[in-house]
Amino acid sequence: LTLGTSLSPFKNISVDLNWSAQWDDDITETVTLGIDNTRTVVRTQSGTSAASVWAFGSGYEAFFRNQLATAFGDIVPGSGIISDSLGNGDGRTVLNPVTLEQDFRSAYLFSGGTSLGDKGFMPIPLPQWRVNWSGLESSIPFLGRFMSRATLSHSYQGRYRMGWTFNNDAGQLLNQSLGAYSLEYLREDFDPNSVNIERRFSPLLQLTVTWKNSMRTTLGIESSKTTSLALSNTQVTEKSSKGMKFSLNYTISNFKLPFLRKVNNNVDFTLNGSYLEDIEQRYQLGNDLARAMEDPSLSLQDLADFKVLSIPPTGQARINGSAVIGYRFSSTMQANFEYAYSKILPRSSRTFERTTHDIRFNIRINIRSN
Repeated sequence: LTLGTSLSPFKNISVDLNWSAQWDDDITETVTLGIDNTRTVVRTQSGTSAASVWAFGSGYEAFFRNQLATAFGDIVPGSGIISDSLGNGDGRTVLNPVTLEQDFRSAYLFSGGTSLGDKGFMPIPLPQWRVNWSGLESSIPFLGRFMSRATLSHSYQGRYRMGWTFNNDAGQLLNQSLGAYSLEYLREDFDPNSVNIERRFSPLLQLTVTWKNSMRTTLGIESSKTTSLALSNTQVTEKSSKGMKFSLNYTISNFKLPFLRKVNNNVDFTLNGSYLEDIEQRYQLGNDLARAMEDPSLSLQDLADFKVLSIPPTGQARINGSAVIGYRFSSTMQANFEYAYSKILPRSSRTFERTTHDIRFNIRINIRSN
């Protein structure tokens, strides 16, 4: 389900808004007949939910604090057991997959505490947007008189996606240790098995200029962040990327080759460059909660300044550049010469810096028949 609209709040500014939601439910029944005509039916069910969201939440610290507060809400003084039936009875238990999904959504999304659907796994869709501000050439001093058109762009895309499965053994009592306590909770009818949140500004800000000599330049910065929760080991992974991109395109019309003076063709020049930095950060929620709850004498107020442990970040920086010269012999034949440069600067000491140089030459021929 998608919905879109366009607005023009000012003369040279356009805003595109898009909402989207997607869900599917797969049900499979396997029937087995025995030799004594007994029938065994096994039913499996799984599905996914996805929606456009605003991924502007507080992050992992809020996720950890929500889970810690849930744990202390189910502790009975003098008891070493954490159980919702013994505690406040709100239907939430620390490290329960459904509670994990709820707290994860609440911590990483704007207004992530509300949801749709009978399972409560889909957040309320919020709009993505794209903004274009044209006609800037008249507002730029000095350089503006050399421009025929200048446009400033900004775009945001956010997506929440999760998968879930049906439990045939719903209602089973599960036990595990958590610090100095023993944790008990009932298996739910439906459990989430993967959760991903993506936030992308592509571009965060980009200036596109067409100059009066027909040269076209683009300069922009962009950033993205993908956060995933693995329900099997309660690991949270945050992958961030940010960088800058530049491109230049210019065409020389009616270019004459020295040995073909009577032939006029076009020569295309293209320059591309970018610098991108990728960082991956991981957290172990189960380990952080266990460390916080090792001492039964501590209260939630005592742990207000508790510091979570983060695995040292990994990642790399990438420098890319290319230059292309293309000559169009005709509408059906074109030759290109390209040089590409790539350099990877790893953040980890276990990998090495790499540099790649590529030189390519190709000829394109389009053959058409009617």
